[in-house]
Amino acid sequence: MTKLFFIALFAILFTLTFAQPDVREDINGTKYNSNISNWNCAVNFVREGKVVKTETLNTDDSDASARSFGLLNTNNDDVDAISWSGTSCQCWIILFEDRGYDGNSLGLWTTNSTQGSYDLTTFTYMEDSDIITKDDYKQWNEVVSSYHIYCF
Repeated sequence: MTKLFFIALFAILFTLTFAQPDVREDINGTKYNSNISNWNCAVNFVREGKVVKTETLNTDDSDASARSFGLLNTNNDDVDAISWSGTSCQCWIILFEDRGYDGNSLGLWTTNSTQGSYDLTTFTYMEDSDIITKDDYKQWNEVVSSYHIYCF
């Protein structure tokens, strides 16, 4: 009985820990969900006009994550833009300031489209970890280190 209890508890914790966002619903209650079968979407990370990393998502593989952009760098520090294109790109893109999905985060919605982009230089946040120089404002194009992408 105790084993069964622990197995059930583990299954519940695993489900809650790794649950993905549901279909997007806006403030008016409108739900956004793909009605395209066999959809695909390529999400690009762009630096100085060049694609430095691409995540390709589709009906069978609808999520992607990276704990860091590479083994040699702690912060990518210069992903200028996020772009996407495909037959249906209904995605949540969650960017994190630090490696391992840590620090500040920025959630972006691809707005139910087949292509588009976000200029990360237009997004700022307050970094208040430095108590000596007080609060600093940073732009997201300087700090993206890890990410989650969920599409449907």
